Amino acid sequence: MLAYYTFSVLLDTTITSDSRLYVEFPYSLPAWINDDQQVECYMRTADNPSTNDVTSIESFCQVYEERRIVIYTSLNATAGSTLYFDVFNVEQPLSTNITLSSYVSVALDLDSNITNGVYEYGAVEEVSPSTDSIGTIQMLGATASPAQLQASQNITITF
Repeated sequence: MLAYYTFSVLLDTTITSDSRLYVEFPYSLPAWINDDQQVECYMRTADNPSTNDVTSIESFCQVYEERRIVIYTSLNATAGSTLYFDVFNVEQPLSTNITLSSYVSVALDLDSNITNGVYEYGAVEEVSPSTDSIGTIQMLGATASPAQLQASQNITITF
């Protein structure tokens, strides 16, 4: 099952389109983040969930190495503001795979050159949810009406 992570970073410097964010996930996730090795990222400066926030801006991001994602900033933000970013399509870890040493780390690079170091780095300990990840969802039935394939349809799914 895929999940999404939301991060917030209080900026003490201005970021521009040259800035990059690096997110490193722990070994509780499978290598390459998910089976497709594709993630989707959004940025915003408002504290609204990106799933329903029209001010969120899609940001180019890519899986880089086994558990690292590079996010190219898609907006400019000034010092003192909070940057929110969401990473979608991350495999949800099983609670049994989360250990006391599981951390998600975030690094901010201001000049798009990771070889000269990053500006700021932080890590958050991963916390096991109170219930395990949802397993397979079994569909018991599905109906579509009308039966014509190229017409607008109402689809009903029974679980």
